[in-house]
Amino acid sequence: MPVRLLTVEHARVVVPSDDSVQAANDAGALEAYMMTGDPSHIDIPDDADWFEVRPLTDAEVARAEAYADGHAKATAAGQRAWAQVIMAAAPAYESDADDADKIRRAGELMEAAEAALTDEERRLRAEHKRWVGFAMRERGRLGYVSGPVDAEQFMSLPGVAREELGRHVHRISTLPKAPAQSSGSPSDTPTTKAATAGDAETAPEAETRG
Repeated sequence: MPVRLLTVEHARVVVPSDDSVQAANDAGALEAYMMTGDPSHIDIPDDADWFEVRPLTDAEVARAEAYADGHAKATAAGQRAWAQVIMAAAPAYESDADDADKIRRAGELMEAAEAALTDEERRLRAEHKRWVGFAMRERGRLGYVSGPVDAEQFMSLPGVAREELGRHVHRISTLPKAPAQSSGSPSDTPTTKAATAGDAETAPEAETRG
């Protein structure tokens, strides 16, 4: 079985928290864009800020997760509750609706699933979401190439924008690339990790967590 190679290409992206982007689109369309990276899902105003990001290596993904470990506690129980809510959205994606409508329905299903959790499960899930937020923001920092601020000023961006950039970085870090390209050492190639506790949620509920 051949090794699955991953993209090394940079991506030019916008973030939903950009005021002009947010004003021109609804939440479902923005989440569809975040999930797919396809700009045809949204209207991008001329005054929107553009960012360039790159995929992470396995070593950089590990650094982002270690950073999150230092700021929040990820537990198996919290991850299970977090995944349970996400998996509740699955039926929404089996319909023939467009991506934005599917995501809106997924959000409704996830809200219902979260309401069904016990108080303790909600507490653990919230802590896991904090961990995810820290991991995503660090992924965004590590994968940032250029934008309205220099890389050295990345932390001056709002937390929600940094997290959204982290989601873009995660997405492109798991995109396939042409098999003709050769791979380097494990620490210098984009991550091959599957969806784990460090992944972003797929419903429109991005939060700023520090």
